[in-house]
Amino acid sequence: MKTCDCLTYVRLNLEVLARNRGIMLLTALLALVFCIPVFLSVPTGADYLYGRASIEDQRALLVSQVSDGVYDTAPQELNSIIADERACLDRALESKADSREYYDAIADYDNLLLKEYRLGYLNGVDSELSLEAQERLPRAISMLAHPESYDSTTKMPGMILLAYYCGAVPAIAWLLVPVLVLYMSLEGDGKRFYDRALLSKLEMNACRVLVSGIASMLVLVLALAPCFVLATVFNGVGQTEYPVVFIQYGDVVERTVLVQLGLFAVFEAVLSMMFACLGVCVYAGSRNRAISSMVIALVGGISQLPFYASKDAPWHALLPYMVSSYSASSFALGGASYANGAEVSLVPEASASHCLFAVMGAFAVCALGVISFSCLKSKNRWAWNHIRPDSLGEKSLLSLSLDALTVGKNQLVKGLQFDMPAGQIWGLVAPNGHGKTTLLNTLWGDAGPSVRVSGSLCFHAKVCVDREEMRKVFFLVPNRPSLLIPYMTVAFHLDRCRRIWHSPRTLDQVLDRFDLTGLKNTPVSRLSDGNRQLLNVAMAYMSYCEVVLLDEPMNALDVRHVAIVSNALRDEAGRGAHVIISSHLIGNLESLCDASVLLAGDDSRVVTREMGGDSKWIGNVYAQLFKTNDSKTRKGR
Repeated sequence: MKTCDCLTYVRLNLEVLARNRGIMLLTALLALVFCIPVFLSVPTGADYLYGRASIEDQRALLVSQVSDGVYDTAPQELNSIIADERACLDRALESKADSREYYDAIADYDNLLLKEYRLGYLNGVDSELSLEAQERLPRAISMLAHPESYDSTTKMPGMILLAYYCGAVPAIAWLLVPVLVLYMSLEGDGKRFYDRALLSKLEMNACRVLVSGIASMLVLVLALAPCFVLATVFNGVGQTEYPVVFIQYGDVVERTVLVQLGLFAVFEAVLSMMFACLGVCVYAGSRNRAISSMVIALVGGISQLPFYASKDAPWHALLPYMVSSYSASSFALGGASYANGAEVSLVPEASASHCLFAVMGAFAVCALGVISFSCLKSKNRWAWNHIRPDSLGEKSLLSLSLDALTVGKNQLVKGLQFDMPAGQIWGLVAPNGHGKTTLLNTLWGDAGPSVRVSGSLCFHAKVCVDREEMRKVFFLVPNRPSLLIPYMTVAFHLDRCRRIWHSPRTLDQVLDRFDLTGLKNTPVSRLSDGNRQLLNVAMAYMSYCEVVLLDEPMNALDVRHVAIVSNALRDEAGRGAHVIISSHLIGNLESLCDASVLLAGDDSRVVTREMGGDSKWIGNVYAQLFKTNDSKTRKGR
């Protein structure tokens, strides 16, 4: 059951995120950015590396140097290499472009350059590894069924274009996506699920991580889909065995495009989950977990320290594993331009500098989270601070022993006790500012950081301290539509409650009960205030909870809908639920309720229908109680 609850929670949150305007805008902007190079025909550098004109220029330069006597005094060994290089260039020019022989000749030429470098005759080259990578790529291309390279993004097939983006797009850009999605998932409309989830804190945070990680990957997939489709329509999918050659950890690595894309997807998923874990730890107010995440992020870098010490690498080359799977080499796909060399690890210092930005960003998130820890709202839902064993009543009772309820320095309620039997409807009455909403929030377990509670709350002969268990029992309808997500439909909200609380009631049954059938597929943003309030109460009805708390549920309702809500609440009491209603409509409460709690500071009391004596059983006590309190207040002044 727990696994199903978690999956339901994840699915519902993903459905909300899918309609979040921020997520939609981010996805659309990324899709536009990825499509622009396809339309602008951005050069990849392949023409410089493998173009016939470039080969002709290299041959002309070599012939000119020989004619000018540059190599007259050179060793015989070098002259022999130069002659072989010229022969390779001639062989390439005699071959058809994009043929096996053409790329073989280029690979042989690059191999001679590597030999020349190793013998000490070639200067101005970054490293031997760059020459080795430059030789291996055309050799691998020549072994394809259809050897070819791509001198612009417009000519690239779909799969090749995706792999090109993996290497050409700065790594920090890929890292920003999970960060933005994480923020939207935690602070957007989906957070309204968090307080309502019937899960433990560990399970709830695990679901948050899954939601953020999955959403990040879906955003990237949807953003890359349009450019992939465009490239595929015009140029096909591409050869899955197309080679990717790059430098990683001091070695030349060769992979296929398919493998590289798979590794990129796995690595991006890991990054998304890492940022999600970090953000959720900070959001949940756990300083120790946030610090632990920072330490875990360092482990990968620490494992690389011996390598860097042996290679005498610069200090800012720390943690290159952050971008290792992105490295697609400037030669991988017919050549990303040399301007992108920093992203392909051909220049270790430059590549690591980009990595440093990513690492600094991760630590910045950690630091901000730890610094703001003391400012975060408390996530402890149950505020009762001590237990009275004698308050454990019958299993059917909802028992409250409230010594004091204080907001800031203002004590709202003192010395209130009651035992509410099952199957009854109770009212909660007081003038504005006397603590009705605060008490309901306290009963529900989310009083807020400024509220101090002294007392105990018991239900089913158990003290209400377990968040997970009590969320299954209590349902609070707030006095404003904070449960509702503007762009989601009426049916979604009711179905959400049905799934989360495993309600035996059906969607059609509740829609018909609250006269919402005609608004089933209407977004909340298009509902009137009265229908929004009606939907709030319908969600409580759908939840089938044992304790239903309603904060002024009749507000904005017309006479007909007040009757509908009243009858629905009688149905709830009829099945044995405890219903507590806060309202200023005393006449409505007198006809609906079995008892009423009047909040008047240290003179708070419970009044039953039998005690009142007539139809004005609440109004009479209310007038007497608050008239007395007003006179006391005036005397105190």
